[in-house]
Amino acid sequence: KRHDFYTGWKILRAGVMDLLLDARNALVYAGQQQNGGEGPKVFKTDRAIPGLGANQLTEKGRQIGIKAYTDAIQRYALRGLLERLVILTKNQQGISLREVLVHVGLESVAEGGR
Repeated sequence: KRHDFYTGWKILRAGVMDLLLDARNALVYAGQQQNGGEGPKVFKTDRAIPGLGANQLTEKGRQIGIKAYTDAIQRYALRGLLERLVILTKNQQGISLREVLVHVGLESVAEGGR
């Protein structure tokens, strides 16, 4: 939401999540191709990892990238689930948004903090 005011659209949306999934899968696949850890400790160019371009990526960077992509994907999925839960609960039982947030364990969001 921080960027909505100058982009006019959501930064994290379904199309971007598809790109994140593809990138994470490429990083995971590159690690599987190492044949039990005997592969390269530094990945170079698109031949090693599609989308890498003319850059280099260390094994540590690959692991950090996998974690970052996974975290972003999971947060997007959880935010979508929360939005659906809020809508469903609010429509079904006629309770307030604050009560819904408290019900799913998000008291801090209900109180305006994060």
